[in-house]
Amino acid sequence: MRGATKLTDSVAGSDYTAVYHSAALTRLTGSRALLTFSGYDSLLGSMAIYYAALDSDGNIQHPITQLADNVWGIQPAATQLPNGRTVVAWVSEAPPNPGEQDWAVQYFNNETLTGEPVATETVSRIYSHWGYASPAPGVNPDHFSVRWQGTIEVIGGDYIFTMGSDDGSRLWIDGELVMDYWDSYCQYWNRTVALTPGAHSVRMEMREISGAAWTYLGWQQDAEDPVVTFAVLNANLHQVAGPTAVGRTAASDGSNYVSLTHDANNHAIFTWMDDDYFARRNLYYALVDSNGAVLTRPMILQASQTGASRIETSFYGYGNTTYSWTPPAGVDSALAATPSLAPALPGGSALPITVELKGRGGTPATSVRLTAALDPRLSYVSDTSGVTPTVSGQTVTWNLPNLRLFDIRQFQINLQTTASILGELLPVQLQLTSAEPDLTPADNQATVQVWISQPLYLPWVRQ
Repeated sequence: MRGATKLTDSVAGSDYTAVYHSAALTRLTGSRALLTFSGYDSLLGSMAIYYAALDSDGNIQHPITQLADNVWGIQPAATQLPNGRTVVAWVSEAPPNPGEQDWAVQYFNNETLTGEPVATETVSRIYSHWGYASPAPGVNPDHFSVRWQGTIEVIGGDYIFTMGSDDGSRLWIDGELVMDYWDSYCQYWNRTVALTPGAHSVRMEMREISGAAWTYLGWQQDAEDPVVTFAVLNANLHQVAGPTAVGRTAASDGSNYVSLTHDANNHAIFTWMDDDYFARRNLYYALVDSNGAVLTRPMILQASQTGASRIETSFYGYGNTTYSWTPPAGVDSALAATPSLAPALPGGSALPITVELKGRGGTPATSVRLTAALDPRLSYVSDTSGVTPTVSGQTVTWNLPNLRLFDIRQFQINLQTTASILGELLPVQLQLTSAEPDLTPADNQATVQVWISQPLYLPWVRQ
């Protein structure tokens, strides 16, 4: 056994003491473990997510690597998919420039982007400070113009685009002009744009008249509160996708307490809660593939149905694990009736009987029929099923719609008693059948006893 070993003293090779927290371990193939943690350097003022791989002896196999910068991040969690890729998730602000790809750049020796470009190149982002110099070989330091064209891939939602330049600039998204500040200079401008999930073409143009020149374009999901963010690592633990936010949720105060697991189809399953620990109204989930595509955007898995103001789950979301259930291959219906003892006055109405039908099998139950056999001293009055039953003597029959997996149906049956003696129990036998044989016929029947009783009111004496 190896004792506690210091992993590092600083963030990203800094000489300054750093603060680390939210460390988590994830099992990897090949007797390895992935260590993820968030680090904050109080002097540099930087917060980021880091990871490293350790072997079974605690030796570092993959060096400490910063997963995402320029975005604060806490509480990382990870899961390795069957294909060897690893998804790391954390809570952060919305990451900048999601889905950004390379930009094709054209430079012109005029302010109108006319004629043939005098220089071209490919850049990874639109962020340049040229000062008084030429922006590229063969381009004038003044009286030039630039065009950037590219595609961004987003998960959909509202995005805040920030454009800045000296001098003027303008922006098109999917061929639509969304910002036009061609006659302005040395400023930043913002515009919120609603984008559908998928790819969108983006074109930015700027011009330089004279003096110093610079340009910038960035975008971010419109989310002030914490969001769940993720990235994908390949089998060699190199980042191949992200950081990407899974999207906005119904959480009014942001998201937190993220947990990760996976299925056999190389999907990462995210679960998380509201950021406010004392007002956790919902449990959310999302599904992401091994390429970083969000297959299922954030959805509510369970809403709190109790009187408490929060869902009682693990504080950090950890402890969730892969679970799957395959419904039985066949019809499996269930019948329940309450109360088991229904009081009634002699010759009066009985307490309504509540009937509940459930579908639990993978095959729908067809020609569903509920039969109630009444004691001779009981008579049918009405019900709330919405189906008109057939009454034949002391037998009442309802022909009901098909009962499918996860179906739950409830209705009440109202009965009347005839002349009877106090204390007698009048049985009601309920039977559920369908065209197909049931896998568990024992729970297709229920009995309710109508109890003939007389309320007794005692006098109340106040001294």
